[in-house]
Amino acid sequence: MRPVEFERQAVLVKAMNCFWLHGYQASSMALLLKTMGISRSSFYNSFADKQQLYCECLTLYVDQILTVWQLLEKQHSGINLLRQFFLFTLTGQSFVPLQQGCLLVSSVSEFSGVDQGLHQQVLQQFNRVKQQWQRALENAAVNDPEVAVEWLASLLMGWRLQGQAGLSSELLARQINWSFDQMQMT
Repeated sequence: MRPVEFERQAVLVKAMNCFWLHGYQASSMALLLKTMGISRSSFYNSFADKQQLYCECLTLYVDQILTVWQLLEKQHSGINLLRQFFLFTLTGQSFVPLQQGCLLVSSVSEFSGVDQGLHQQVLQQFNRVKQQWQRALENAAVNDPEVAVEWLASLLMGWRLQGQAGLSSELLARQINWSFDQMQMT
């Protein structure tokens, strides 16, 4: 077996972006190999298959999101932490282009009712993010943080789709601020 001749993290980022732009189904092996810049044998020596690669890419994506969370958490707490997180990740101020959508949101939609195994992997990764939200809401003494987390997940999904549909960053920021203002009033 030949040694791996590429930097794994850099190749994972390229694969993640390919899946993010095209979706799992449309990311053929040929497209992935071209995007990643590796040979078929290197691929199979490093990743068992396309599904394992996708799961590693989802983990990488969520790790990046949680890094943003941790940075924001140093300056904010409670509902304001959530507000800043949503503003940062949704209004084009981060590594996530508004029109590109969210890899998790797209994956939930792509695999629901189609591939139960991958769907469960996506939900597991999404739950890593939602656990942070719930902790922030519990620290803010929000009534029923579990329901509030699912409400925020619904808003995230809608806002991501609106971003893909062309909603401006300015209007999206106004919606985010309005929503968190409402949460603080209750």
